[in-house]
Amino acid sequence: MTAGFQAFNSGGVLQIDENYVNLGLIATGQVTPATATPDGFISAFKMAELTVTGVAPIIAVRANYAVALGDVRQSGSSWTFRLCVNTTTDWDGTALTYYIFDQVPAVAHGIGLQVFRADGVCTFDSNYKYFNPVGIFTLAGGQPLALTDYNDYTGLPIGTYAVVLSMERMGTHYAVSELAITCGDGLRALPNGVRMRWTQINVNAVGGEGGGSLIVDPRARQAVLIDVSNI
Repeated sequence: MTAGFQAFNSGGVLQIDENYVNLGLIATGQVTPATATPDGFISAFKMAELTVTGVAPIIAVRANYAVALGDVRQSGSSWTFRLCVNTTTDWDGTALTYYIFDQVPAVAHGIGLQVFRADGVCTFDSNYKYFNPVGIFTLAGGQPLALTDYNDYTGLPIGTYAVVLSMERMGTHYAVSELAITCGDGLRALPNGVRMRWTQINVNAVGGEGGGSLIVDPRARQAVLIDVSNI
């Protein structure tokens, strides 16, 4: 860039650029997924919903069990995230911690540093904590093949991580009860990586489709881990 503002760390890595929005932490807290899912077909599948005001927020979670993003609904500037778990696998009834990041609002604080884009959008505010990605793992397509199985992806230094959730649907399992169980990537941040397992996000009655058949999405996906040790 020929004019404007940029900031680099001691390693020469660009940290702030007035033309790019840094994702700041706009909400964090704890919630226990203990509400029955709207379909109500299988009591073991539970959820929790979170609503925030934002521009285009993303959510990361840290839990003792796998969590899947079952739904994201937008109404104007209001965003609602549905977090789903399967209580018959690794769910232990404890609360998960969530972290929601978005473009930070341009609020006058009287102290600190704020950086603005030419159109007036605040791209950085030193009063916020920021999204800090530390690893990206490619998840094998079409795996695992059962709701009770999981795959671990490791290799990061031991740390305090959360995993970003996205709307990735792995496939549909047709149960013998003629229920179509739509599954997503249930993700759990590990001390040195991420664990992925199927987690139900929706169930529909599909009369005549029973028999235990399985349709698996063969595409590989990615999981992003962030460092939350200072949040």
